[in-house]
Amino acid sequence: MVFNFDATFKARFVMSSPFNRLALLEDLVVANFSRLYSNEEFIKLIRLTEKRTGHRFSFCKAMIVDYTVMVSAYFDNGGAWTVGLDNMCLIE
Repeated sequence: MVFNFDATFKARFVMSSPFNRLALLEDLVVANFSRLYSNEEFIKLIRLTEKRTGHRFSFCKAMIVDYTVMVSAYFDNGGAWTVGLDNMCLIE
C-alpha cells in the first residue's frame, strides 16, 4: 500500500554549477496532507501509536533530506516519527 499526499516544491536552477543542477529549496516545501489524513490505514496507525505512547497526534510535515522527500508525524510531546509511506508504518 502506498500513501498519497500533495506537495509543492520550490526549486532554483543553478546555471553557474558545472552540471546545471536543480537545487531544491528545502525550506519551501508546501504539503497538503488532506488525502493522507483521510486514509483509513493512516488513521489506524496514528490511533495505535497514540494508544501505545499516550501522546496525541498533532500534524505531519514534509521535508527534503538528501533529495529524498521524508514525511514526519509529530505528536504533542514534541516527538516525531518518520512516516514510512511505502509500507505505512511509523519509524522512531
